[in-house]
Amino acid sequence: MRIRWQLSILFIIISLVALNGCNKDQGPRPSQGTLDNPSFHVMRGKDLLDEQRIDAASKQFDLGLELQSEYGPALAGKALVLTLQSQQVGLEPEKAAEFLEESENLLEKALSNAEGPNEELSVQLLAMRTITARAEGDDWIDDVEDHFNEALEIFEDHPDLQASKAEPWYYWGQSNEKALRFEEAQNAFTQVLELNRGFTRDANHAIEQLNKIVRAQPGTRHGRELAMIEQITRADMAALLMQELKLADLYTRNATEQREELKFESPTKDFIPPGESKIERPLASDISEHPLREDIETILKLQVRGLESNPQFLFFPNKEITRAEYALMLEDVLIQVTQDSAQSTRFVGDTSPFVDVRPDAYYYNAARTLVSRNIMQLQDKVRGEFGPDRAVAGADALLSLRLLKDELQRYVRSPSS
Repeated sequence: MRIRWQLSILFIIISLVALNGCNKDQGPRPSQGTLDNPSFHVMRGKDLLDEQRIDAASKQFDLGLELQSEYGPALAGKALVLTLQSQQVGLEPEKAAEFLEESENLLEKALSNAEGPNEELSVQLLAMRTITARAEGDDWIDDVEDHFNEALEIFEDHPDLQASKAEPWYYWGQSNEKALRFEEAQNAFTQVLELNRGFTRDANHAIEQLNKIVRAQPGTRHGRELAMIEQITRADMAALLMQELKLADLYTRNATEQREELKFESPTKDFIPPGESKIERPLASDISEHPLREDIETILKLQVRGLESNPQFLFFPNKEITRAEYALMLEDVLIQVTQDSAQSTRFVGDTSPFVDVRPDAYYYNAARTLVSRNIMQLQDKVRGEFGPDRAVAGADALLSLRLLKDELQRYVRSPSS
C-alpha cells in the first residue's frame, strides 16, 4: 500500500513538472552554425525578396525570429512579406485585411525594438519598402519620406555606415516612381549613381525608363500609371490610344468611310428570312464586364489593325501586346491619318535589315516603317534585333506614341484653323 501511495505521488509530481514545462516559453532555438544568426537570415531574406521569392524570404525571417523573437529587422522583414502576400491574386479580402493588419503591427514592433544604428537603418529601409508596397491613402509617400529622412540621419550620426548610403536613395526613387512623381524619382536615382555605392545598375535602368516617360509627357493619370508597367495588355493599349493619342479625333470620317468601301460584303449579307429578325452581334463577347469596355468598343469601331476581335468575336483584353502587333497598330494610325496607303507596301521586297525578322513576315513593312521614322527603336541596336515577340513596356509605348503624335502634327488641323 505504501509503495502504491509513493508511486502516485511521484506520478503527480512528474505530471506537474511536464505541465509547467508546456506552459513555459520554449525560448530561442540554439544556433546551429556561425551564419545561423538573425542578421544573416535577414540579409538572405532581403535577397530573396529581390528575386520575388516571397515564401522563401518569409522562411528566412522566421529563422531569424526563432533565434531572437524581438529582432527588429526580422520583424520588419515579416511585415513586408505579409504586405506582399496580401496582394496575391485570388486571396480572400478578409484574409488580405488580416495580413495587412498583422503587417502594420509587426512594423510598429520592429521600429520599437531596433537596437543600435545597424538595426535601426535596416528597419527604416524595410519600412520604406513596406509602406510603398501598400501605397494606401493620399499621404503614404509622406510616411515613406519620414523613414527616408530617419535613415539619412543615421548616416550623419554614424559615418562608418556610409557604404550603405545609396540604399535609402534607391528605395526613395522607387517610392516616387510609384507615386508618379517622376522628377523626384529621377533625382533620387541620380543620387544613387553619384554615390556609386551599390544599386547603380538598377538605378541606371530606372533612369533610362524615366527619361522615356518624361520625353513622352503622358497627358493623363492613366497614361502615367501605364508608364510604370512592364507589359501592356490589349485593353490598356485601347485606352492609351484613345486617351493619349485621341484616336477618335485623328481618324477622319473619310478615312473610316474609305475603309468601309474596301471591305468585301457578301450579296446575302443583309438578307433576312421572312419572320426572322436581324441578330445584333457584339463587337466582342469578352469585354462586357471590363472596366475599359468603352475605349475597347471605340477602337473596334475604328478597326485599328492589330486590335481587332477574332472571327469568334473575342478581343482577349488581358492578353499582352507584342512589338510586332504594336508596329501594326502604329502603322495603321499613320496610314489612316496621312491617307497615304502606299506606306503599307513601301518596304515589301526589300532585304530585311533585322536579324530576327524575315521580309515576308506579316509585320515586316510595319516594323520597317516605324523604325525608319524613329518612332520605334530596335530592341538590340548592336545585334540589329527588332524583337517582334517581346512585350511592349509602358514607357516605350508612351514614348513611341509621343513621337507618332509629333509626326502627325502637320496632318491634323488645330481647332482654330
